[in-house]
Amino acid sequence: MRFKGQGRYPGMASRFVELKRETLENFLSSKGFTRTVQSREVVYVFSHKADPSVKVKIFTSLTDGASSARSCGEDAIRVCTVFESNAKKFGIGKFPKILRTGSEEAILERIITRAREAYARGTEFTRKHPKY
Repeated sequence: MRFKGQGRYPGMASRFVELKRETLENFLSSKGFTRTVQSREVVYVFSHKADPSVKVKIFTSLTDGASSARSCGEDAIRVCTVFESNAKKFGIGKFPKILRTGSEEAILERIITRAREAYARGTEFTRKHPKY
């Protein structure tokens, strides 16, 4: 049961956190992701070890050249799994958006958890389609 003024998840902090660009970029780089830019948005990519055409992408909501992520309500961090080769490009997995609420540490933990889920989806794909 929720009371007036409580968010969707009672007990969980729901305040917006301005995630610093440097914090997010250093964190993703330390986990082995490669920085790219796609339509002016900074996107971090990790290629699957079994098939480099299978990639985990993290859309950071950072605009290339900006000092921090977009402001409250403008965008969330998103994670997906894709197949990208010279001949084909298609999505493999789409995951729930990561809201920038709570603490910086909580946001980073949610990002890496989603990235692990996305990598696992890539593993399932490579096992089902080994010669794709």
